[in-house]
Amino acid sequence: MCVPTLSGEYVVPNYVTSIFEGCFRAVKLTNIVLHENISSIKSWAFAGTKITSIKIPDKVITISTNAFRSCSNLRYVNLSNKTTILESFCFADCPNLLFMDFPATLSNIGQSAFVGCKNLRIDTSKNSNFEYVDQMLFTNEKKTLSAYFGTETRDLIIPDGLTSIDSYVFNNMKIRYVTFNGQTLTTINERAFESSTIEKIDIPSSVTYIEPKCFYGCNNLSTVNFISNNALTVIPNNCFYNCQKLSNIKLPPSIQTIGENAFWSCFSLGDIGMSSTQISKINEFAFQNSGLTTFVNTKNSVTINFGSFMNCGIETVSFITESVP
Repeated sequence: MCVPTLSGEYVVPNYVTSIFEGCFRAVKLTNIVLHENISSIKSWAFAGTKITSIKIPDKVITISTNAFRSCSNLRYVNLSNKTTILESFCFADCPNLLFMDFPATLSNIGQSAFVGCKNLRIDTSKNSNFEYVDQMLFTNEKKTLSAYFGTETRDLIIPDGLTSIDSYVFNNMKIRYVTFNGQTLTTINERAFESSTIEKIDIPSSVTYIEPKCFYGCNNLSTVNFISNNALTVIPNNCFYNCQKLSNIKLPPSIQTIGENAFWSCFSLGDIGMSSTQISKINEFAFQNSGLTTFVNTKNSVTINFGSFMNCGIETVSFITESVP
């Protein structure tokens, strides 16, 4: 079924069994009634509508990608007792979504399903697969931090047992200082802290992988502490892009590669301790427009790619190299 021009309330006819992809996208609906014969809600089906609440029929097992994305007036969602899967971005950017009760059947939540839902509270008491605590949603047997719903600026303590932080979890969020209980975290995914108000973070020694744009545009970030014995080998592309206040950071000795634009426009950078690393490759524009003052590396030969130090404040240089373009 697809109805491109409607407004107000709409009752879906009883003969309809599927809401097609993009069916009501951006249609000016304020209320929609779904009957129990409906068995599927496809991608973008209600994205951008003005509905304020929705009751999911029992036959709908999966809510597809972006199905209710950018429903700015959506406040309440009543999942069915048979809902099993919430696909990626299905409720993304619903800033007024207030409450959701997870049924016992829910077993899988896709990436960034609730990104931008800053006011959402979740009841997970019926479901052993997830845990909602201190405005944070944990999935994957409580090993993955999938969403954060805080609206007030605050410090965060992440509980022990966590192994990964999903993409976009703290994107545009008001946070100050992030610490971790325990040394179990291994992965921080793409854009996890992008454009947040974070000022300081202690990265556990257990972290071995950080994805691109993790701290992209964090204008208040001044301090990054890598806990001793950190085994991280790569600072990825755009990792600290435009973190203009970043001044207190020493790379762990295990670092071998600096990605493209990793410290672009980090004006306050200074000396980041590269003399103690195993650095062997610096990619394009890694330190462009930054305040980097020192690059000393006599341990390894190093490949320096185009524009790596363009317009930066470097004062001291010492290295062995096989390639300078």
